[in-house]
Amino acid sequence: MSKLTITLLGTPEFQLDDKPIPKLNSRKAKALLIYLALTGQSQSREKLAGLLWGDFPEEKARTNLRGELRRLRTCVGEHIVTTRYEAAFDNTSEHMLDVVQFLALTKQPAPTVSDWETAVSLYKGPFLDGFYLPDAPEFDQWAASLREQYRRNLIQTRYNLAIYYTNQHQYATALTHAQELLHVEPWYEEAHRQIMLLLALDGQRAAALDQYQLCKRILDEEFGVPPSSATEELFHQIESDAILPDDTAETYIPTVTAYQAPPIPAHFVGRQQEIETAVSQITASQPTAPRPVALIGMGGLGKTTLAARLAQELKPHFKDGILWAKANTPDANTAIVDNWSRLFGHDFSALKQTEQKAAALRGLLADKQALLIFDDVTSVETIRPLLPANSQCKILLTTRSHEAAAALNAFPIPIQSLPPNDSLTLLTNILGSRVTAEPEAAQELCHTLHHFPLALEIAAQLLTTRPRMALSQMASRLQDVNRRLGLRISDRAVRASFEISWESLPASLQALFATLGIFTGRRFTANALAYLVDRPVPDVEDALYRLVSLSLLQEDGEIYFRQHPLLADFSQEKLTNPTPLQRRFVDYYIAYARQHKHHYPQLSLEWENLTTAVSLACQLEQWQNVLTFTHTLQPAWTARGRYDEALHSYQLAEKAAIHLNDDTALADTLLQWGKICIERGEYETAVTLLTKGQIHARQQNNHTLTAAILNTLARVALEQTRYEMALSYLGQSRPLLDQTSDKKELAAALYLEARVLDRKHKHREARQLCQKALALQQEIHDDDGTIQSLQLMARTAIFQESYSEAEALCQQAMSIAQGRGDKVQRAQMLYTLSVLFTRTGQLDKAQTALAESIQLFNQMGNQKMIAAAYHALSGIEDRRGNLQKALKANARSAGLFQSLQDKNGLVLVYQHRAQLLVDLNALPEADAACHQALSLAEPLQHPQLASLINLQQQIHQRMGAV
Repeated sequence: MSKLTITLLGTPEFQLDDKPIPKLNSRKAKALLIYLALTGQSQSREKLAGLLWGDFPEEKARTNLRGELRRLRTCVGEHIVTTRYEAAFDNTSEHMLDVVQFLALTKQPAPTVSDWETAVSLYKGPFLDGFYLPDAPEFDQWAASLREQYRRNLIQTRYNLAIYYTNQHQYATALTHAQELLHVEPWYEEAHRQIMLLLALDGQRAAALDQYQLCKRILDEEFGVPPSSATEELFHQIESDAILPDDTAETYIPTVTAYQAPPIPAHFVGRQQEIETAVSQITASQPTAPRPVALIGMGGLGKTTLAARLAQELKPHFKDGILWAKANTPDANTAIVDNWSRLFGHDFSALKQTEQKAAALRGLLADKQALLIFDDVTSVETIRPLLPANSQCKILLTTRSHEAAAALNAFPIPIQSLPPNDSLTLLTNILGSRVTAEPEAAQELCHTLHHFPLALEIAAQLLTTRPRMALSQMASRLQDVNRRLGLRISDRAVRASFEISWESLPASLQALFATLGIFTGRRFTANALAYLVDRPVPDVEDALYRLVSLSLLQEDGEIYFRQHPLLADFSQEKLTNPTPLQRRFVDYYIAYARQHKHHYPQLSLEWENLTTAVSLACQLEQWQNVLTFTHTLQPAWTARGRYDEALHSYQLAEKAAIHLNDDTALADTLLQWGKICIERGEYETAVTLLTKGQIHARQQNNHTLTAAILNTLARVALEQTRYEMALSYLGQSRPLLDQTSDKKELAAALYLEARVLDRKHKHREARQLCQKALALQQEIHDDDGTIQSLQLMARTAIFQESYSEAEALCQQAMSIAQGRGDKVQRAQMLYTLSVLFTRTGQLDKAQTALAESIQLFNQMGNQKMIAAAYHALSGIEDRRGNLQKALKANARSAGLFQSLQDKNGLVLVYQHRAQLLVDLNALPEADAACHQALSLAEPLQHPQLASLINLQQQIHQRMGAV
């Protein structure tokens, strides 16, 4: 592979094997190469398109991106790696990037003068000098922020060189660096002051005083402020001849300052918010003894590495250095005193008592300006005697113990697992292009390890030693708990990190910690755990807060707790006999479900545990409890759109009913299961389940259940626009209902028949039937049915242009839905309101209602209503005159209706598409869309058939005229 050289400091230049790349002449292609090379990680095509073509339509932006990526790969070959969804710069390829070299030289912990000289020689000018993309403001903003960052690095480096050469009595060289610094930033007062000193030392007193006047004028013009007291003092010294030639007023020797922090791994990533918070706290002015800053978290989260990163960031603020100590070793107190005292040329080994040594160290540090870092603090008594009382030394500590941090009055900074993007970046920093080659497997690996830094780093390092192993293979292996906890390389291991905390717990806390494994990382309350272990709630709460203080547990909201998933794996490993706890777990949550059956917000807090309880009941063969769970939770599943949980539980309930040989329970389970499938648009599955359920209901001669199943089959036929079949099912249901006098199912049958009439555009007859259904539903307080009937009546009112009545009906239904916390019905009513607002020209209100309904339908997975909502959105954009946006929403709707095989919906979508294309004068495409609609409408005898035929004739007439 050819060597790629990218020069970005100054005018951008690109070379392959030291030769210019003539074909790389597109500014967007250059921008792509610059961005990918500097970010050093995979970027989604969506993000790149937005960065460079943010004002373009999405499809056009993606097309432009594809073209530029092809052009770029033609120019630089495999230095750029692309997949269907992402693009990246191959960091493992042979390349040179001047910015990377510049940053490495200016940011390393102990730079040499040679490093600084090399850095300033690399800086040929401002970052991307003269390279701008007026039509890509996001790129220009990104470049501007880096341009400023690199400029600040140059200023600091030039200043360091000026000081160094001053101390070496090389005044001409020092003066050159100081003057070059002013070319970059004319108001940099420290540079003016250094030039004043250099001129005075060189015997140019008048020029030094002139420099002061220049500094004073620039500061006044730019900021309206006078020079600082340091500059004024130097001016008076020069004016009074207090500084004679060849005197040196400042001392700066880069190699003297102590720096004990460990090196930062090259793959360090993220933690920017924590870094900013810590730096802000540590550098804040404090008139009294400084408040320590504590990085707190469980083992393996990278607290030590973050402390080392902070040491690097804070080094310029502490002229006497960065002092580092391990605080958890035997005799740590004595070791710290001996180590730190020798750094400053002292030896306190003759002092025998620990208190004397600590006092001597405090005295030594009293006039120092240093950052003291105590790593892995487990005992407050170890470090408290060593803390100086002066305000110039600052203290940073890492610990697993919240209590230790609180005892030292430390400012707490909690450390958590990495965000998903940072997890991927960590893998990429170690594995390079292997992550780009398997992006899905890399994401799965991060997810499997729960974004835990130590585990991710060990897994990645293991992969570097196994170049033939695919990431997908490693991710598959780590599905096993023992393999996750057993991750180890050299002296680093996940399980060992947790064992340290485990072994420090007393037996009672170890037992409670093990019990937490039953929750497998789900959140839980103290009440639930107290029931499981049969102990008083206050005692359990105290124990839980003790685990929180040791970073073995996290608080989650006001009353909940949660373990990190890998710690939960470790707890499960320590749980030796889970069966008794599992039985109590089922008992607790079945009681909870019954207690809060109609309180959906309370149930929503415990969905994960409730679903787990159903599975455990099945696993323990508690068949009646499985049925009790499904019967109790059915209304909440439906109202809250918790379809996935419902489907999982109904599969278990079917198994339970079969084991109990209970045909009635089996028929009811299949009925409720079928209803969930209808909500998800899975009509064929629903019919299969309902038909099977009808057989069992008839075998039991259960007329009510049979009628309910027939009504539900009628609903499926209605959704599939098989209106006669729907009426047939309803016709079979009515005689059965007459025998049972079941008003709820009778109302349901009336409502469904009204829906059929509404679909046939017989709105008056539909309304009359719906009023009968509503009267029955209100009589028996059937809120679900009431809302549905009110919605249908609102719909008929809209078609009859009775808009005020329609809105009143919608608001009445919405009030009931909100009172019950029913997301499903709320989403339906928002959709109906959007139709109403569109009809009345209130397009902003229509779009707001529609957006909220789409969000709710997405949460519930109701694909049919999402499709309908996008069809409605297409209509709104059409009314606004945004035809391209209307077509985009139309395409989204068509795709969903196609996946559902909903021919009725497709007729309406294709009809609207044809009209949109006519308005855009795209007549051949309009004719094709109209043909699609007609081919579906004719077999259905769709109500829109006549208008479609008329539209096709209009299109053909216009095409003939053209």
